[in-house]
Amino acid sequence: MKKKKILVITAISLATIVTLTGCGKKNENKQEEQKENKPIVSLINEEKNIVYTVKEQSGYKIPKINLTYDNVKELNKEILSYGEQKITDMTVDGKIQTDGKLEYKYYENDNILSIVYEHESPFAAVSDKYKVWNIDKYTGETITNEQILAKKGIKAEELEESLIQKCKEKYEELGISAKENEEMLEVYNSQLEKTVSKENNNLNNFMYLGADNEIYVIAKIYSLAGTDYYEHIIKVR
Repeated sequence: MKKKKILVITAISLATIVTLTGCGKKNENKQEEQKENKPIVSLINEEKNIVYTVKEQSGYKIPKINLTYDNVKELNKEILSYGEQKITDMTVDGKIQTDGKLEYKYYENDNILSIVYEHESPFAAVSDKYKVWNIDKYTGETITNEQILAKKGIKAEELEESLIQKCKEKYEELGISAKENEEMLEVYNSQLEKTVSKENNNLNNFMYLGADNEIYVIAKIYSLAGTDYYEHIIKVR
């Protein structure tokens, strides 16, 4: 009987020690986080990703930013309105045409959350394919292009110079056959001039940090056929 009592007491003591040890570690972790002053991502729904599909129709997806901040609430209204309008534009006689495109990707790099929305119409070529939102996931505030450049240690002049060169290369790649056609040469040079102009390549362009934490810019590459220009994603460096 005494042995049983001793065993029970020993088991209880060990369980108490384990529990206290676990609590101690949790408290230590909390203290460490407080000391490091780590920022916290304030999610609306802990069970969902920081960006998730809030509405889907005929395969076309509309995202929602899963953050609690007031500024983000307004952004979500803007994103929802944008997505719904694009779906309406792809609807004929009450039927949504399914051979277009409306999809998004998002990227997290330190405090910067970027959402990139891509749209293609089933009816005709679309000039403006992309829309981009950048926010600070710890505050909900909008991240400016200047802040993105500062994050990567790049000056605006460097960005513009690199972007112009990349756009020139992209244009030449797409217009090889036209360049070799004398009848098209005047148009070719005119559209090239617009493609590499500073008005076309500056801090007003949409930009974001991609999965590799590098800067990507939405740039207009002027066209030799179809619509006047098409948007392309250009990696700056």
